[in-house]
Amino acid sequence: MKRICLFLCSLMLLLCSACGEQQTAVHDLNITELAEKLKTSGAFEENISSTMEPIRADRAVEMFGAAQEDVKDAAYYTCVGATAAEILIFECTDESAASRVYDLADAHLEKLRTTYESYAPEEAKKVENAVKELYGRYVIVVVSSNADTVKSVIAEETA
Repeated sequence: MKRICLFLCSLMLLLCSACGEQQTAVHDLNITELAEKLKTSGAFEENISSTMEPIRADRAVEMFGAAQEDVKDAAYYTCVGATAAEILIFECTDESAASRVYDLADAHLEKLRTTYESYAPEEAKKVENAVKELYGRYVIVVVSSNADTVKSVIAEETA
């Protein structure tokens, strides 16, 4: 009888702990649309956002150092000139692949920071405040002058 009571109590605790943990479903993102919203959100100075150009997805994957087989698609916007501003959004094949791509973000940002550190210190500061997020099978990395705006746009699109 004690065993049955112990078993039932354990089962109840297990069920109660499962009820308290609600997971939010991750929905699909249109990465091109999100990149455009970020570009025009005010997170970048006008002279920068107006000159941001898309780069081919395969080039973004190569530049970031990700494995081609991990990435289904990518949206990459950058500027020509002495600015570190960029928008990188990767749609990965699954959440494991996204985790691997996300793990590359710090190395990418460090390389970018050291590139600008000596001749454009203000740009290096933007890199230090870059936004990087992992959302299901999506990886989002944005270097801008207004990280709060970037976070707000991402939160709105992923809600």
